[in-house]
Amino acid sequence: MDCLLHHILRTCVVPDKEAVVHGDQRLSYRELGRRVTSVANGLRNAGLARGERVGIFLDPCIQQVISILSVSKAGGVFVPINTQLFPEQFAHIARDCGISLLITSAAKLSLLSTALRSIPSLRVLVLVASDENTEATLPVLDFEDLENSPTPDTWQDWGISKDLAAILYTSGSTGKPKGVMLSHANVLAGATIVSTYLEISSTDRILAVLPFTFDAGLNQLTTALQRGGTLVLINFVFCAPDCRHAGKRAHHGTGGCSHCVEFAGTTGFNPA
Repeated sequence: MDCLLHHILRTCVVPDKEAVVHGDQRLSYRELGRRVTSVANGLRNAGLARGERVGIFLDPCIQQVISILSVSKAGGVFVPINTQLFPEQFAHIARDCGISLLITSAAKLSLLSTALRSIPSLRVLVLVASDENTEATLPVLDFEDLENSPTPDTWQDWGISKDLAAILYTSGSTGKPKGVMLSHANVLAGATIVSTYLEISSTDRILAVLPFTFDAGLNQLTTALQRGGTLVLINFVFCAPDCRHAGKRAHHGTGGCSHCVEFAGTTGFNPA
């Protein structure tokens, strides 16, 4: 029964179809599924328990998508944190939800060195693009090593649909950011409602303009993969370049502003 977030990878009937694109990087559903299982296995081996919080502090990239799905598959709760936040804002979120593991990049880690000391629950770091010069006071796992590690012959899911899947934090514009708790059932229901309303299909390419820290941004990921479409990642830029990007790659959906929609209408782009 498909009741957990990572089960959306089962919906594509063509395993070699493109699932995620970022620049020149492309992953098929088959390869995405393999990497998600490998990283999830690594997280469990690192001691991640059912329901523990895993912070994800990454700019848009394929590893960000893998991280979200891997945390789900490992039985944890993913907490995407906007990389535009100041270190003290990051620390507030991390302490508030009690993250046990943090997935980030070596470059971001250097910005968080002071903030990490104020998070007593944090015990393991998983680094994208780490190197031998990376300095950390906590145990460090290399994300690429986890991706390329052997997958287990069998897999046992730990969760049920009512389990917590994610905590998304508000912007904090009227105070400190507050966490919104989403179960697996919540996330999957939201994906189904949006993809049905927008009539998203396996032929669509969804341009992910909004951050996954935002519910509409996360829907870009879940709707694309749930319907067997293709998710195209870009770093946030201003409206006009976004629109040109969409027209150039002939995408059929985007999470963006009204100006993008207006521009799309003049170029034959079908906005979602």
